[in-house]
Amino acid sequence: MLSWMMILATAGWENDARLQFAQHDQWKTLSARVQLLISKKQLFRTDQIEFWSAAHQFGQVLKCLMIHCTTKTSWFNKPIMELPPNCHHDVLCSLEPKVRDKLQQHEECEIQKLKDSYMRSLQEWKKHSQESKSELSSQTFFKKSHINWIIAIFPALLDLMKTEQCELKLINKEMMENRWHAGGDKEALYIHAIDALANSSSKCCVIQHILQGMGRDYCGHPEKIVILTEFPRVVHMLEMWLQKQGYCITAVYSSMSVEDQDMCINAFNQDLPLPGGETDASPGVLISILEILGVGYTCVCAFQLILLSPSWLERDEAQGKAHIHHYRQMNEATYTYCLVCRDVQVKSNILDQQAMRKSFNELAMSLQREVGIVPDIIDLDTV
Repeated sequence: MLSWMMILATAGWENDARLQFAQHDQWKTLSARVQLLISKKQLFRTDQIEFWSAAHQFGQVLKCLMIHCTTKTSWFNKPIMELPPNCHHDVLCSLEPKVRDKLQQHEECEIQKLKDSYMRSLQEWKKHSQESKSELSSQTFFKKSHINWIIAIFPALLDLMKTEQCELKLINKEMMENRWHAGGDKEALYIHAIDALANSSSKCCVIQHILQGMGRDYCGHPEKIVILTEFPRVVHMLEMWLQKQGYCITAVYSSMSVEDQDMCINAFNQDLPLPGGETDASPGVLISILEILGVGYTCVCAFQLILLSPSWLERDEAQGKAHIHHYRQMNEATYTYCLVCRDVQVKSNILDQQAMRKSFNELAMSLQREVGIVPDIIDLDTV
């Protein structure tokens, strides 16, 4: 290690402030201190303090080198890690005009329902004026509009809702209450129509095309793939659909215990069968949401990633890519597919949530005036 430091120092590389102890002079001094202290047969208290001080500095170097290293970490202005290139593809998944119109109508209907509900609450407050005045929150609409986001993936949900004359309960809270997750209620309304829902989805068509093109990894094992979305409901729908297609799937839900999550991901990574599974095959497709597959999970047995959600931001994509684009990745390249619907109005609304919050606050003030209430002064630039 010391010889390596000397080579780097003589090469004239600039020092990275985060690795100041890794400079040749500092490293040599630190190394000498550690060697001197270790060579002593007995350590007195003062020596122990000095030893732990040196060990702490030594640990700082190793922490930067081994633990916190990423593709963006540099040492003497050089990248620490050389990873295989990642090929990014934005895959445009357009919807038919009539579907876009239905989505827009559904969104407008939700906004009107929200306005009516807020008007009623304002009128009640004006009559009694004892409780605190309710607020019109954009977050309320965001939660209600989850159904629109999911419809953007499975357009046939619109027809299913019309045929069954019901509102499908697809938000996470209702999903947990009805156990529609991780092999829960198989009688969920959309399960019986899963093939029709998938056939209506241009995103599912892309997923199927990618899966059909899967081959072998660098060591000849069957290729694996990771699919990330934003909604547990979509994870469940994809799980049901792909299982019917004959794929061996593991789906990781927030409702699962940490031990069960680890078990599923370990089976995926280590080519192990799922405990209690119907086959001895290891899952080839891992489906989950980004919030669950945090930084602690790496899936380098896969080198393809599909980002399915309509609301991915740049940081989400970077975090999702990190699951497969990791220093243990041995394939020659990794591939990221971001499935987008640029022509869907709901997508632009999601991505511009700051503008939506401002418009909702303006709407709240307008409705308060309509009821005859002096509106609160809101600094829209700070909302």
